[in-house]
Amino acid sequence: MLEALASLLASNKYFFDVNEPSWLDCKAFAVLAQFKYTPLQNEARVKQFMKDRTPNLMTFVTRMKEEFWSDWCTTSED
Repeated sequence: MLEALASLLASNKYFFDVNEPSWLDCKAFAVLAQFKYTPLQNEARVKQFMKDRTPNLMTFVTRMKEEFWSDWCTTSED
């Protein structure tokens, strides 16, 4: 699933290559942010896989977080 999403996103800012996020961007962020920011049983393996195999998804999550949740650190632990 992660590699399919990474392929769909490619080098675009958003999944449908438009100027604003779509429903898919919102749903993808909701799932991917959990992989990146919450403790998981196999956290190191998941994060390493994402860094190695789907770096554009890691960048996407960071970009969405910074663009739409600039107060993230004050409302949650990073």
